[in-house]
Amino acid sequence: MIVRGKGATGQPFEEECLTQVVNAHGALVSISTVVKQGETLVVVHKASTESQEGKIVFLGPKQEGKHQVGIEFTQPRPRFWHIDFPPEDWKPA
Repeated sequence: MIVRGKGATGQPFEEECLTQVVNAHGALVSISTVVKQGETLVVVHKASTESQEGKIVFLGPKQEGKHQVGIEFTQPRPRFWHIDFPPEDWKPA
């Protein structure tokens, strides 16, 4: 996945990053760029080249030189990741 936006200093950046968690509402990613909570980012799915705008809603601890960043899409996009999620009412047996 590629993330584009403005870093904490206001400078534009584009970075390939690792996704830790994905869902219909966004993702938790690891990036090396320092960003601010509330900023808008654009997430690009590398395989499909689709892009989706989202806001930074979580800044987690730094691990192995990368910051954990929670991104919430401006609109839910369940098909953005091209994976099938279980239905909302699903319960494991």
